[in-house]
Amino acid sequence: MFARSSREVKCSRGSLKYMLEELIKSQNFTTTLQELLSSRENVLKEIEDILLQVDFLSNDQSLNVVDCVLGIIDETKVLRVISSEYERVKNNLSSLNLPETVVSSEV
Repeated sequence: MFARSSREVKCSRGSLKYMLEELIKSQNFTTTLQELLSSRENVLKEIEDILLQVDFLSNDQSLNVVDCVLGIIDETKVLRVISSEYERVKNNLSSLNLPETVVSSEV
């Protein structure tokens, strides 16, 4: 009743070998995913540290990196508009043939 044929033993060994190979692949995949997650966490921590250094956030404020980056993008857009307007005013002033001291002074 418990006796197995040579063929059954070979099939069982083949199945065990296949399952072992799959288990090793799964372990390697898990290790790779853990390394990627760790790397991602390190990058996010660096971004948080940078945001704190540039006084974008106060230390007691809860940090949501995505919201902070979106805020920086919005501020950059506003600054570009302001810069463009400044250049336009500066160019208009220079076209009025005013004395150099008036044109070069702060607008």
